[in-house]
Amino acid sequence: MRRMWCLAFAAAMGCGGETTDVDAGTARDAGDGMDAGAEDAGFDASVDAGFDASASDAGSDAAMPDAGPEPEWPEPGLGSPAWATLTVGEPGTCTPLVACGGDVVGTWDVSGGCFEVALEERVSMCPGAMVSRREGRGRGRVVFGADGAARRVAEAIVEVEIFVPALCAAFVSCAMIESMIRPAVTEASCPVDAMGNCNCMARQRTLIDDTDLYTTEGDEIVSTTSGKRWEYCVEADGLRYQDTSPTGTREPGIVELTRR
Repeated sequence: MRRMWCLAFAAAMGCGGETTDVDAGTARDAGDGMDAGAEDAGFDASVDAGFDASASDAGSDAAMPDAGPEPEWPEPGLGSPAWATLTVGEPGTCTPLVACGGDVVGTWDVSGGCFEVALEERVSMCPGAMVSRREGRGRGRVVFGADGAARRVAEAIVEVEIFVPALCAAFVSCAMIESMIRPAVTEASCPVDAMGNCNCMARQRTLIDDTDLYTTEGDEIVSTTSGKRWEYCVEADGLRYQDTSPTGTREPGIVELTRR
């Protein structure tokens, strides 16, 4: 029975003791669940891939790193924006943004958001594999000037833990399972415990720090430098927006902000 399962699982991952090395910085396109960062000029988002998450079957734990150095926030007299909790889930988790437009001029701090990360499907053929933890946090500040200038500084950290039982690891190794997870994020590690189970940890950190010129067209914010677009909706003192640019790599998630 174990051999029959191995043959089925091999169609997706392969069996045996060989491992595959995958670079930590693999980028994903918009159709794969979560994007790594924007490529265009202007409103750019980059992902910090400084965490060394090389494959390992050693028994040590792989702790996720802390946030990076303190950014230089716009409107420094307001102090640093507080960390906000982000909803993290598989594709289909986030409530779709209904664009409504509105007046964006002013200063806004990140107050929440929703990010989708496609990871469960990557280990779905392994019996007993499951996501054991999803967690996200973000902070940031956006200033839309009445003169058409915009300043954005923000960071978001999403972490997902996946448990893969020894039944799967015995055939394909934790290192190979890590290689299947890694393309969906920028940092991943799947150490093996004393029982032979894989305790995988994946992490995505998105950084945004840019100054640009903008305009609004209907229910969209448009960068007049790069041409990137965000659908948005202002309701009372809240702003929600989502990168909907037709070209380039989109910024991840639906971002929620509160007017200062």
